[in-house]
Amino acid sequence: AYLWHWPLLAFLRYGRDEIGMIQGLTVLLLTFLLAWLSYAFIEKPARASQAKAIRVFGTQYVVPAGVIAVLALTAMYIDGYGFRWYSRDYRSQLVAYRDQTRPAYRFDYVCQRQRVSLADTKSENCIVGPDSTQAPRVILWGDSNAAHYVGVVGAFAHHADFRFRNLAVGHCPPLIEDLAAFVSAKRLSDCQNSTGPVATAIHEADIVIISARYQGYVDSYENFLHAFFTTVENLNKAGKLVILMGQVPVISGYDRRCREKALSYPWLDCPRHEAVPPTIEVVNVNSKLKRYAERNPDVEYFDVNSYLCPEKLCSAFDSNGDPLYFDPGHLSLPGSWKIGRKVLEENGLPEPFVRLVDWLKKLERTADTVADVRS
Repeated sequence: AYLWHWPLLAFLRYGRDEIGMIQGLTVLLLTFLLAWLSYAFIEKPARASQAKAIRVFGTQYVVPAGVIAVLALTAMYIDGYGFRWYSRDYRSQLVAYRDQTRPAYRFDYVCQRQRVSLADTKSENCIVGPDSTQAPRVILWGDSNAAHYVGVVGAFAHHADFRFRNLAVGHCPPLIEDLAAFVSAKRLSDCQNSTGPVATAIHEADIVIISARYQGYVDSYENFLHAFFTTVENLNKAGKLVILMGQVPVISGYDRRCREKALSYPWLDCPRHEAVPPTIEVVNVNSKLKRYAERNPDVEYFDVNSYLCPEKLCSAFDSNGDPLYFDPGHLSLPGSWKIGRKVLEENGLPEPFVRLVDWLKKLERTADTVADVRS
């Protein structure tokens, strides 16, 4: 019974997050039924066998172990598809579902790294926007929460004709100094070694767009926002415009794989329009970022939460029931592009990015004036 209950629960939990009383009782009954069958037809005959040891060893161990090994290796080879391996419809549907929820780091032009290198700060692959020979004067920087905004900012960039470099360091807060006080020991080395290349890329930019999982850092480190605002102030002192991108709502219970599971579990219910109130922690930290931006003339704030939370209820799906999220706290990159285009369609270029464009034009006029004087 102990051996049998594990695979039964594993297959049930694959399709259901919670197991109710009926499912639990069904598993219990099946456990004892399979336990009795295996005891009666496998264990007892083996114990009572009068055959020679070598034969018992072969028939009761070698053959079953070989069969199980072949089945396991086959399952690994076909990625667990089973007979669905031969179904083109199943495989094409599975690919379509996975494409909709692919995370930012799965795309070549998103430079989310565990450790940023100098090569990343020079790579053309890390630049998003219209084709041009000019180096980008805008950088999107932060952790994975910055990476998932590449689609949103990318939509704005193509619309407003600017380019930007993106650099994201997983689980590393967007700070230039005092990193050790706000990073786990496991990530400290990668974060510190990324600081130099990131600082070089930021130095070459005139506009810095920042996003991060602010709530997580605030919950873990009491003085995080003070250190973060110090970084922003230093960027302003260096003559840079800073745009703070707020954290997206956390959608607890969101499971991007639910539709994939439903291909095998037809009875599985995958809610596509279920909405939840925004978490107060995310609302609070975004409010602090917005207030800070309002007090500082060279800092802007923008988030897409009004598009994700119409009528103050947030969903991981759009109005058509298509997913926008990769996991409970991150947009998928296709979802990010979709949201950026929706923002433009409904309200045009947001004010912080109108100012970004004006800032770039002002820099170009200044550069032209300097060139004329020199000539």
